[in-house]
Amino acid sequence: MSAGVKRSHDEAEEQDVLAKRQVTGDGISSGDETQMALKILIGNKSAGSVIGKAGATINSIKDTSGAKVKVSSNSETFPGTADRIVLISGKVETVLSAAKMVISEMYRDPNSGRVPDDVNAVMTVSIVIPAAACGLVIGKGGEKINSLREETQAKIQLQAKDKVAIPGLNERIVTIQGTLPQAQTAVEKIVHLIHEDGNIRYENLGTNYGMSGMMGKGLGQGYGMGMMPMQGAAAMYGGMQMPMGMDMASQGMGMAPGMPGVVPGQEYWGMSQHGLGTDMHTVLKLSITDDAVGPLLGKGGCNLKEYISVSGANIKVSQRGDTIPGTNNRYITIQGTAAAVQYAQLLVLQKAPNATPV
Repeated sequence: MSAGVKRSHDEAEEQDVLAKRQVTGDGISSGDETQMALKILIGNKSAGSVIGKAGATINSIKDTSGAKVKVSSNSETFPGTADRIVLISGKVETVLSAAKMVISEMYRDPNSGRVPDDVNAVMTVSIVIPAAACGLVIGKGGEKINSLREETQAKIQLQAKDKVAIPGLNERIVTIQGTLPQAQTAVEKIVHLIHEDGNIRYENLGTNYGMSGMMGKGLGQGYGMGMMPMQGAAAMYGGMQMPMGMDMASQGMGMAPGMPGVVPGQEYWGMSQHGLGTDMHTVLKLSITDDAVGPLLGKGGCNLKEYISVSGANIKVSQRGDTIPGTNNRYITIQGTAAAVQYAQLLVLQKAPNATPV
């Protein structure tokens, strides 16, 4: 299948999104209709340029634009990428002003220090939009995205739904390739498009995509696991039944001591907990069939490395031959805070749904 045919197919899948999209969270348009937020993905080298020596550049961007600008730490990357997140918020005109300056820094030549504006300086800029905005960007039959491409002369591609790194992550990447003016204009048009709708929101108005950052919700509002909405947990499991028939919310599985249903030091769903509060150390051991290890690890261990990165937990798979007595199954050991271990387990179960507690 050619790239053009595949792109048309991906875009056709979005045709009904306009009628179906749901608005949730705190997102790209906050309580005041004039308020906006935008996330730009940025590599470590460009992040240094945006921040500047002793924060001089980022402070200048804030002062000049009037927007709030935050660059995530090098440990806070967008799921499925090695990129950090620049979060810009404020009135739409201030967000766009700051975005243009941030993008300029991404195009800056590290050797000459010059920001090029000629047709030869072609780069790639990636922004993150709420999944609910994809229908707007695509338009009926791909009409809108094709129009954006023609108007800006930039290559614009929306991340396919099946390429999202974590199920339930309701954000998609828009990749823009072109000269500096083309990239800036494309971002401006996309932001205006979303802003004019007035209802599109990020679920995670932050830069932390670890478990606490993504879910960031408390108990008492239909949320399980202390942080994750139960529907989000179900999405992570791909709709399968919770292991051992356990209801995370009612069992208080892995929640910090002092939360309902939790006894310090007691084991929950194969987890043992030691310590107190946010420093609590949790260890979980799972049994995994030998043939499921390859899909879990991924090529060169890429899947496992990503799960470790996004969850914040330490995940180890036992060597071939180091099996559970009486079986050919190997061990998966997950260690970290309770929240990190829970999140890591959900990720592991995507690739190894039959993994069971030891």
